[in-house]
Amino acid sequence: MAPLLALALAALAAPAGAVVIPAIPGAPPSGDEPAAVEISPTASAGELATRYIEAIRVDEKLALLQRLAATKARQPQDLRAMLNLYSRSDPEARKAVERSLSLLSPRDAALAPVFTALLNMDDPAFQQFALMGAYAVRDAEALPVLRKLAETPLSKEPGAESSAQEAAAWQLGIQAVQALALWQGDKAYPLLLKKAQETPLLAEPLARQYWPRFLPELVRWSESSDAKERERASRAWNAQIPVDLLRQTAPELRRIVLDRGKRAETRHGAAIQLGLCASSAAVAGLLADRQASKDDATRRLLAAAIFASRDPQAVPLLEEFARGASDPIARAGALAQLKELAPPAKYRELLRWTAEHDPDEENRGEAARQLAGK
Repeated sequence: MAPLLALALAALAAPAGAVVIPAIPGAPPSGDEPAAVEISPTASAGELATRYIEAIRVDEKLALLQRLAATKARQPQDLRAMLNLYSRSDPEARKAVERSLSLLSPRDAALAPVFTALLNMDDPAFQQFALMGAYAVRDAEALPVLRKLAETPLSKEPGAESSAQEAAAWQLGIQAVQALALWQGDKAYPLLLKKAQETPLLAEPLARQYWPRFLPELVRWSESSDAKERERASRAWNAQIPVDLLRQTAPELRRIVLDRGKRAETRHGAAIQLGLCASSAAVAGLLADRQASKDDATRRLLAAAIFASRDPQAVPLLEEFARGASDPIARAGALAQLKELAPPAKYRELLRWTAEHDPDEENRGEAARQLAGK
């Protein structure tokens, strides 16, 4: 949607009664330039959706989607027109409709009956549309229908030969579980944990939303001999967890990192998450732990945690890795992080050293290119 943002920033002052959006960049010169797109400032979401379907010019379609994404539905007829657009095979139009639906809130409860009715239909596209709207307005009558959708066993994960209907049904099941978890919080945890057995994709929202409660189960998966459980664990370890939730488990994460009886993957996942939530004082503690450890694997894991913290205290250790790590990828990674953390003069000094002394030809070449300003 970046082109739409560019259009918005470039918009000219509008004459009275209309918003004028210029033609997209790269349009023909002034002699052949199409007329500017005029959109009434009072155009409803339904009018915008209908006009988009009828529009032919690319710049007009882009302008209409931009406005639709920023316009909230007010009446049931708006929803009907938006649903008509959403049901078509047009990914950009669907994104605009979804952004419009996200603008709804419980104050728009008058629209709730439309969403509840659509949720009870068998068309996955209609149900996806309704699910987003029902969640936005928090329609209590839609909650039992949503739970039923979330509890329904997922169909086979779609592949290259799957129909659009099959793909939509799969996506609907995933979205229903996620919406229920966001809506009901801890009450939905057992269901989300169960559904993660059906697809590893749900391990990520499980970790993001329930991290402190979920961590023991994640460690169990990560230590399992079952490849499917380890796949779920891998997705969960790589999820982006809110820092405040990670900090609640920092002592346990540190314990896992230091536990030499755990699998390397488990310890590495814990190390990264521990580093991501580490305060300056915590980073100092990790540096002390590394200094005290005599185990090479543990020292490497603690270094990974320290690097993940992006704390300035990591600079000396990063420099040590950039010059002396045995793995060329590790040396390149340390140098890349030093570009952000080290003073410019220090970074250029390291670039010169790398360009002259790094054993890896690719690392030397990249450092030389940066020194040359390329």
